[in-house]
Amino acid sequence: ISQEKLNQLLALGVVVHKADTSLPPEHPDSYNNITPRLARETPGCYFPDQHGNRENNAAHYHGTGPEIWEQMEGRIDYLVAGAGTGGTIGGVGRFLKEKDPAIKVVAVDPVGSVFSPHFRGEQNPKAGPYALEGLGDEFLIPTMEFEHIDEMYQVTDRQAFHHARRLVREEGILGGGSSGAALWAVLQVVENLPPMDHPARIVTVFPDGAGRYLSSIFNDAWLAERGLLEEDERGLLEPGE
Repeated sequence: ISQEKLNQLLALGVVVHKADTSLPPEHPDSYNNITPRLARETPGCYFPDQHGNRENNAAHYHGTGPEIWEQMEGRIDYLVAGAGTGGTIGGVGRFLKEKDPAIKVVAVDPVGSVFSPHFRGEQNPKAGPYALEGLGDEFLIPTMEFEHIDEMYQVTDRQAFHHARRLVREEGILGGGSSGAALWAVLQVVENLPPMDHPARIVTVFPDGAGRYLSSIFNDAWLAERGLLEEDERGLLEPGE
């Protein structure tokens, strides 16, 4: 988790429990298992369970989906969105396909996530490490509606972070790593477009902000330490003379 996210929690007076992310998903102290256990052990605690509560999907089905349909006046060829908790891609994808079954839904998740291997038919896919926050998971979750997804792309940390920085540099949009991943996936869709009788109408969602990643994705030293800094980006974030 980025230091900015942690600092925000501490500023709110939250008691933070740090989890060992190297633990396998079935371990009782893995980051996916420790939270429901803490919730059960804490009197008066409510666990929203964003990864297992289908009201997550319903919120996007009844909110984000109609908003996109209205703003695009129903003229959509592709929806491209990250596969994180599954709420956005599932709820919006389901709504749009009910409106127009010809709309293609494309999901993106990190290399190391089990979502794409599962989508492609791999049995018991194994998760791997990745630095990108907010997308993918180490096991399948109830909120992922794979039946509404037409294609999935897996993005590397390098690709996601580079395109997040590119999004800021070229468009002035302060998106985070998930936004960079979405932009990368849009470009993959563009490269593989079939013949069409009109310019492709592609909708994507930039779900996060750069402010939570200033010490990581937008920090040259952090990227260089992990071998993720592109040569053409080196020094671009340094203050001018």
